Amino acid sequence: MKQLLHILKYKILANSRLDVKVTFGNLIKEFGSILVYLLFAYGAFVFSKTILSILLEQLNIGLFLLHQFLSIIFFIFFISVNVGNIIVSWSTLYKSQEIHFYFTKPILPYKIFFIKLLDNIFYSSSTLLLILISVILGYVSYFNLSIGSFVIIILLNIIPFILTSASIGIIILLIIVKLAAKIGPQKLIISLFLGYISIIIFYFDALSPLTLVYNVLENYPNVDQYFGSLIPNVMRYLPHQWLSESLYWLVNNDLNKLLLNTSKQIASAIFFFFFAMLLGRLWYYKTWLMDIRFTTKTRSEKSILANLIESLFTNSKILFSIILKDLIIFFRDSTQVLHSLMLLLLVVIFMISSSGISYRDFEQKNMAGVVFISIFTFNILLISTLSLRFIFPLISLEGLAFWKIRTSPINISSLINAKLFPYFLLIMITTVMLTISTHYRLAPHLIPQSIAVLSSIAYFHVMMNYGMGVLFVNYKEKNAIRIASSRGASLTFLFSLIYMVIVVAIIYTPIQEHFTLAIKGGYLSYHKINISFYIVSIFSLLTGSVFYLSANKSITKDF
Repeated sequence: MKQLLHILKYKILANSRLDVKVTFGNLIKEFGSILVYLLFAYGAFVFSKTILSILLEQLNIGLFLLHQFLSIIFFIFFISVNVGNIIVSWSTLYKSQEIHFYFTKPILPYKIFFIKLLDNIFYSSSTLLLILISVILGYVSYFNLSIGSFVIIILLNIIPFILTSASIGIIILLIIVKLAAKIGPQKLIISLFLGYISIIIFYFDALSPLTLVYNVLENYPNVDQYFGSLIPNVMRYLPHQWLSESLYWLVNNDLNKLLLNTSKQIASAIFFFFFAMLLGRLWYYKTWLMDIRFTTKTRSEKSILANLIESLFTNSKILFSIILKDLIIFFRDSTQVLHSLMLLLLVVIFMISSSGISYRDFEQKNMAGVVFISIFTFNILLISTLSLRFIFPLISLEGLAFWKIRTSPINISSLINAKLFPYFLLIMITTVMLTISTHYRLAPHLIPQSIAVLSSIAYFHVMMNYGMGVLFVNYKEKNAIRIASSRGASLTFLFSLIYMVIVVAIIYTPIQEHFTLAIKGGYLSYHKINISFYIVSIFSLLTGSVFYLSANKSITKDF
């Protein structure tokens, strides 16, 4: 116990100390960060209340359908926390220099595992937890619930829910590394990737949101009753369903059913946490030794990669060397490869699930405009996520050896452009594919305009993440996943969400009017939509360019 308290004490001191000098500029940066967090929290609070008001008062979907929508959101949240903890824990438990340092000291491995387990859970989930707290505050305020209800939701439901997801992620990671020696890490990563695809496909096949909406609205206006028969039996054993059920019965003041679902949530968290600790005590040190065998790539893999890049950039040796170096580092790091595969999974699943949606499915409910804006917004969210993951860590990953490049005869703009180019191209191609797949049945006549505006939005996110990555640069951190989960990255993500709200506010009215006319068979005018898209595009291009130029100017001050 003394060892655990000693490590915890110095981890708290290390995380709370200032890494920079106290100057006016740094104080302004800190104050600005706090202000943005507070503004975002308030914005999420207001947004939550507004959405609840629209769904329950204007669209009148009923409490049951509302909480089933929340259940789907909680399922996505559960998967995000689960996958996030697998990736972050792989990095911190097996790859970090801190672990190598701990193993040189007389500390039992399971105690190291325990400390890093708690560290990873709250490190990878802190921003999502902030969003959830703000949204739950809006939920509590809308339904006029008490402070005690808020405490019950957060402490007895949300926290155990996160703990369950994170603990399962740790368990999966230990099993992966344990099996890697027998069947190989590549096969395991592919199996994990296919496994998550299967889970998501099975979930949305068993609980189709569209089918659920149709079945509930058939009973209109009696939509506030509990349609428990519409929930597949398998869903009743899953933590995200317990969470949504707890909220539903709390609003309906049924304390017995609230207590039942809350008890399941707490019991699940305790079971999976201690099971993860048991496996860590039995397997962690052995799996750490086993993982050392899989930390390098073969020369043949480098040769293939080098030949491919060289064939594409035969006329520029500088561009070739920079891109080759970044790609080799990327493919050498298994955590980055796994995280990228998971993001690719998210994009592919969204493209497949949204490609079959037609505005005719919602014409009787007059919800086609809302559905279009929701899908458009999710496209922006995916673009933002990809930019944050690939662009934000770019400069930090150069490390303290960046002075070598700064003192070499290489133009800084050429260096930055070469580093940005592959990821910028990847994000642009993904943007176009997302737009076409989500529009070709929902709004095929808006595909050209949407490609143009979403491309400008992608440009903004790439440049904003590059600029914020320079502003919050950390040359001492070598892990891209941790950089993309840092405070600066969280702040960048909040800026992205604020930007997303601004975009929705600009396009909401023109889109709603357009789809209302389309459903009624009236004359379709593109004038208002085009103007709103022009405003968004010009704003995105100008703001993105400001981030790019400011970052180029700022980066010369580091070395």
